[in-house]
Amino acid sequence: MSKYSKLARGLCDLLIWAALSVASLLLHKLVRPFRRGFFCGDESLGYPLRESTIGHQLVIAIALAVPTAVIAVRLGQLYRQALFYLYGLAMVTFTTMLSKLCIGRLRPHFYAVCQPMLPDGSGCQDGQNLGRYIDSFTCSNANMSDFQFRQLNHGHASLAMYAMLYLAIYLQAALSTSLSKLLKHLLQFLFVMFGWYVSLTRITDYHHHWSDVLAGAALGVVFAWLTSAYKAGYSANTLRKAQVSPKSSTKSQAGGGSGGSGAGAQPPALPAYTFGTLPYLAAHPAQAQAQYAQPYHNYGYTKAALVVLPQQLATAQSGFHCSDASLKYPYRQPWLTKVHLTVAVVALPAAFVLVVEMLRAAVVPSSAELRQRFVFAVGVYLFGLGLTLLAIRLTKHATGRLRPHFFDICQPTWGEEGESCSDYSAENSTRFLEHFACTEFAASQDLLALVRHSFPSGTCYAMGFLILYAQARLFAPWLRLVRATLQLACGSLALVVCWERISTYQNHLADVAAGAALGSLIAIFATVSVAHLFAEVRCLPALSNLELQ
Repeated sequence: MSKYSKLARGLCDLLIWAALSVASLLLHKLVRPFRRGFFCGDESLGYPLRESTIGHQLVIAIALAVPTAVIAVRLGQLYRQALFYLYGLAMVTFTTMLSKLCIGRLRPHFYAVCQPMLPDGSGCQDGQNLGRYIDSFTCSNANMSDFQFRQLNHGHASLAMYAMLYLAIYLQAALSTSLSKLLKHLLQFLFVMFGWYVSLTRITDYHHHWSDVLAGAALGVVFAWLTSAYKAGYSANTLRKAQVSPKSSTKSQAGGGSGGSGAGAQPPALPAYTFGTLPYLAAHPAQAQAQYAQPYHNYGYTKAALVVLPQQLATAQSGFHCSDASLKYPYRQPWLTKVHLTVAVVALPAAFVLVVEMLRAAVVPSSAELRQRFVFAVGVYLFGLGLTLLAIRLTKHATGRLRPHFFDICQPTWGEEGESCSDYSAENSTRFLEHFACTEFAASQDLLALVRHSFPSGTCYAMGFLILYAQARLFAPWLRLVRATLQLACGSLALVVCWERISTYQNHLADVAAGAALGSLIAIFATVSVAHLFAEVRCLPALSNLELQ
C-alpha cells in the first residue's frame, strides 16, 4: 500500500471515529429522553441521593488515558491500536446514549431528586395516590428532571467494562514476559475487577438499578470482544509478531542466519507453570527450556492481595425497607460448615487431579510426568482460587448486601427512641432506612458481621475447574465414560452446595447465581488462558500413536 493510500485510510478512520463521537455528544445535549411513568409507592424508586463514588468525568478520563497509556508502550503501533480502541469506545458511547434516551427508565433515587407533583397539586405522599400509576407529572426540582430519565443502560458500567476488558484482551495478545507469566494474568484480572468495581458502585450509590448495570456491563463486554476480535484482529500471537514485539524481533535479527530459520526465533509462549520438562516442552530447544525455567509458580502477590486488600476496604452498610420480604427469612444453621467447604475447595481438587493424572499415566506410563503434572494442575488451580476469593471478598465488602435472615439476626433499630420495624406505620413500611444499629445482644458479633456479606456466594469455581480439567486431560476413548461420571459428580456437588446456601437462607438466589457465574468464568480463564490445557493436544503430534486423541 502506498504512502498516500495509507494516509487516506487513516483520515477515513479518523472521520468515522469523529462522526460517532459527535453523534453521541449531540444525542446527549439536544435530544430529550422518553418520559416514563411510575407507581406511587414503588420502593425501587425510593432510595436516597448519594454522591458518586467514582464520578462520570473520572470514568471517562480512565477509559481514555489508561488503555492509551498501555498501548503507547509500543510506540510503533500507537496510532493503529489506539484508533481501534477509540473506535470501539465511540460505538459503546453512542449505543449507551441511544438506549438511555429511548428507554427513559427512572433512577432508584427518583423520588428524592424529582419530588414528583401531580396535575392536581398532590404528591405520592398523599394516601389516595398510593399504588396509582402516574404518567402525567412535573418534577419540583426542574433542573434534574431530564437527568432522571437517562437510566438504561448504564454508562459507567459500559465504558468501564469495555475499557478494562479490551485492555485485558490486548495484554493477552501483546504481553509476554520471562519474569512471571502469572503476573500478566493477575494484571488482566485486576483490570477487569476495576471495571466490575465501577459497576458495583453505581448500585451501592443508588444511581442505577442492578439490571441496568448488568445490561451496561454486558454491552461493554460485547463491544470489547467484537472490537478486539474483528476490528483489531487480536489473537494469542497477533501482537507478538515482529512488527509489534520489537524485543523478540531484534533478538532474532541479531542472531542472523547462522542458526537457520528456527535458531534465532523465540519459541511460542508457554503456559504459566512450567515445572520441569513437560510433554509440550519437547518442541522447544534446550536453551528455551532453560529460559522458561523461571519461578512461574510464584503466586505470592495474589496471596498478599487476598489478605491485604479486603482489610483496607470497610464493609458498606446498605439500607433496607421495613416491608422488604426478602430480608425476613429465619436464621438457619447451615449444614455445610467451613470445614466441609474447605475440603471441597482444597482437598477434593487435589485428590481429583491425582486420580485424573493416574488414569493418564495408565496410558502414558511416566512417574516423573505424573509428579510434574500434579504440581502443575494444583498450582494453576490455587492461582485461580486466589483470584476467585479476592473477587468475592472485595465484592462483599464493596456492596454490603444484606442476607435473607437480616431482620432475624440484626433486629435493627433507629432514632433516639429506638424505633424498629415492629412499630408498624405507613411511613415505616415504605421508608428507606440507611442509618440504623443492630439490637445489642441480638446475635454474636460474627453473625452480625456476616449479615452484610451476601453478594456473591463463592461456590462453583472448584467444581468448574475440575470439570474443565477432566475434559482437557481425559480424552482417550476408553476414558470417556469415566470422564463423564467424574464431571457429573462435580456438577452435582456444585448444585448441592448452591442449593444449601439458598435453602438455609444464607444467600439470595441472585447471589448464588452471580457466584456460580463468577466461579465458572474464572475457571474458564484458569484452564484456557493460564494453563492452556485445551491447546496441549495440538502441540503433541508425537503422542497420537498412543490413542490420546
